[in-house]
Amino acid sequence: AYRAADPGLLTFVHATAVFGFAEAYSRYVHPLGSSEWDRICAEGLASASAYGATGAPSTFAALKQCLTEMESDLSPSWILEEFLTIMGAVPLLPAPLKPLQRLLVRAAIDIVPPAYRSKTGLGPSQGLRSWETRLVRRIGAFADTLPLLSLPPAQSCLRLGLPADYLYRPAG
Repeated sequence: AYRAADPGLLTFVHATAVFGFAEAYSRYVHPLGSSEWDRICAEGLASASAYGATGAPSTFAALKQCLTEMESDLSPSWILEEFLTIMGAVPLLPAPLKPLQRLLVRAAIDIVPPAYRSKTGLGPSQGLRSWETRLVRRIGAFADTLPLLSLPPAQSCLRLGLPADYLYRPAG
């Protein structure tokens, strides 16, 4: 039976979130090395334990192991298809950027490991074409230089008395 507070399920949800955000950055903005992956995993432990993901992976190797262990439990679901439809249609981006939304949803599908895609019924046509991958990389590179005042990095800088774009400036 499904239990939303199941620590194993919460750990898997945490692991997939860590993987998704970090892999999207690594694939579409700047490739991450194993030490960066380890740091991302370690930094997520505090938030994971706060919501009950007590077995959250602390290293990249543990993250990969966690994802591998859950692979056999995956199966196709109408819920996934409905979620992807909603994510492609809900107004998340400003109107001028709306045409990019479905592209970005397909970019998210594209980072899903092939075994997971197969197990969940996500076909190759739901990912990106090669020219679209290049476009998403350009979008990612641009977005990585764009401080948005409403997002946590800019808000954190402002709370510290720094300019909102402080984290976006070249080191030196």
